[in-house]
Amino acid sequence: MTFVGRWPLQFATAVPYISELLERGVPVYFVVSKPVADIFAPVIQRGAGVQSLEALEKQHRLPRLVHSLCSRLAGLAARGPRQNRARNALCAKVVSKCLDNPLPTAKVVHVTKSNVPWLLCANGVRVYTMIGSWDHPAKFGATGYKSDMVFIWNEDLAEDWREFQGDKHFARSFPFAFDYLLNRPVGDRQVKAGNRCQILFPFTSSSSSHPAVFREELAVAGAFIGACTKYGLNVFVKPKPNGVPGELHVLEQYGNVRIGQYYENNKKENILLTPEYNAIRMEELSLAGSVLNIATTFAFDAALYGLPVIQLEFMAPQQFPEITRIQHHVHTQRHILEVKPLVHRMTDRRPLEEQFDTLLSQWSEVESIAIRHGQRLRQWMTPKQTAPDNIRDVVDIILA
Repeated sequence: MTFVGRWPLQFATAVPYISELLERGVPVYFVVSKPVADIFAPVIQRGAGVQSLEALEKQHRLPRLVHSLCSRLAGLAARGPRQNRARNALCAKVVSKCLDNPLPTAKVVHVTKSNVPWLLCANGVRVYTMIGSWDHPAKFGATGYKSDMVFIWNEDLAEDWREFQGDKHFARSFPFAFDYLLNRPVGDRQVKAGNRCQILFPFTSSSSSHPAVFREELAVAGAFIGACTKYGLNVFVKPKPNGVPGELHVLEQYGNVRIGQYYENNKKENILLTPEYNAIRMEELSLAGSVLNIATTFAFDAALYGLPVIQLEFMAPQQFPEITRIQHHVHTQRHILEVKPLVHRMTDRRPLEEQFDTLLSQWSEVESIAIRHGQRLRQWMTPKQTAPDNIRDVVDIILA
């Protein structure tokens, strides 16, 4: 079979399954970008062959163009889950007429989000899709191809994929992005003594990824830090992995705040959840008594670690239109904000500073709600299988 990958972060999810296939003596081929080939050379060199993804793209300009035009025209006609499904089916049908499988095998495995949907539409290809993140089934519109099998983390995400993408066959995969937490004994997921009053604020955005959201989030963080200072609460601000070094230092003017470590990940091809990075994330989690979340995946990291998660929901289209917009994405509403008694609503009716003041004046109740919300997120994310059992089952399915 062939594994396709452009970005190291996505490809890393497939590596445990690739290793199992290689251990079983299965011929594995790779069509990958140069960053993936360089970073994962020890694994890729054990395969049956490797091909440059960049070279393949140059060789097949026509099907790439056909797919792009087909996808854009279908997207202009209508939007929404039903249209996504129709768009995927149309792209697969049209592209397959002008592209026979250029890969060494019929079976192709890739991790979302796909950057080569045209290739996955080729005639004779059997597509096995692995989910790379909880927001991929619903957030990014049509995938632009059809899958023979989708490996998903839980049934809720499978339902998202059915609704928004239209594929019908599912099996469970393992959320390896969280393996650094899931591998640890429960007794190790404890907050360090003396940190109950420190709140971790993980940034949802960065100036390099979503400038408009970033500007609003800076204002939210400033208001929150100011209120925390009044109540003797410390704030630890965690930059987004693709943040620009120094972009959060402006927050130091608002009160008692510490800025976390920046990473040289502001180029997309460099983003990778290495053991070194995971160790830093674990240390940052150990310094917090709770986490304040807007709409970042780090809420799941915090919950799996065992921290209470204080969840904000913005219904403030005048003061914070971008944050309000991103929180109304389907995946956020369904999987983070679904249980309304566990979230705190921020509106346009009062200044944000006053709303935070009210929130923090009821700290015991806030922390109690945050504990329940963290427990809910942890239960939702925790897999039903161990990683070794899941690796064996997924490989058996792919080989069947």
